[in-house]
Amino acid sequence: MSPLILTLAVQNLFYDRWRFIATIVGIVFSIVLVTVQMGLFVSFSHMVATTIDHAPADLWIVPKGTRCFEDPAPLDESERFRALSVKGVADAVSIVVGFAEWQASSGKRTPIFIIGSPLEPPGLHAWNLVAGSVRALAIPDAVAIDQTYFKQLESKGMLDIAEINGKRAQVRAVTKGIRSFTTMPAVFVPLNRARSYIGMAPDKITFLLVHLAPEAKLFDVRSRLQRALSNVEVLTPTEFASRSRSFWLFGTGAGAGLFAGALLGLMVGRVIVVQTLY
Repeated sequence: MSPLILTLAVQNLFYDRWRFIATIVGIVFSIVLVTVQMGLFVSFSHMVATTIDHAPADLWIVPKGTRCFEDPAPLDESERFRALSVKGVADAVSIVVGFAEWQASSGKRTPIFIIGSPLEPPGLHAWNLVAGSVRALAIPDAVAIDQTYFKQLESKGMLDIAEINGKRAQVRAVTKGIRSFTTMPAVFVPLNRARSYIGMAPDKITFLLVHLAPEAKLFDVRSRLQRALSNVEVLTPTEFASRSRSFWLFGTGAGAGLFAGALLGLMVGRVIVVQTLY
């Protein structure tokens, strides 16, 4: 660039200082708008499948037609024994999830999402623990909650006592950062206690986490499981996470609104930048 062109550009840019300030403000506003909207979309997209991403499983066995992790339907626990008999399956861990109501000592009631799993590994356990331990959930009535929802649950944290669907619960473990797209607090409990809290029959489960034997081929085992079990779908963690994201982000009003906001922010930001520069 020649010195003359640079000089003319600088003089033109600063000729009208107020217009220059408006230009900078417009560009900054558009960049912030796009960044915030896209950041929210990416953050919620990750949040939707965070539990699936943290579950130690090679394959998920879910009831046929399951749309997402928070869409529970019962399976017979006998399906677990059928899965264990399939060649290439090393273990199949029962998972129970469902909705319940948390009642604080003040009487305030809050809907929660129960996640139940055997305490022995490799189950779907609470992670990012900042107080207590997974083993502490073996204590009668023990539960794990996330500190993000202390205010919502009116909980003081460790050793706080509440009720879940009329049954006693005591906080014995606290996590950090396990948030839900639905803003409904997740409460981790042992498998049988989960059934008790949500009123599920003792021979019912919601999902199965399948672990493969060494050297077993994932898609071969998946095909055998699909043939051996009835009224279920056998999904990889990636497929189940993708299905959950698609449902919440595109199949519901909340997700569609978030996506539309991100797209609108991108369009408005681009128009502001182009128009301002022009």
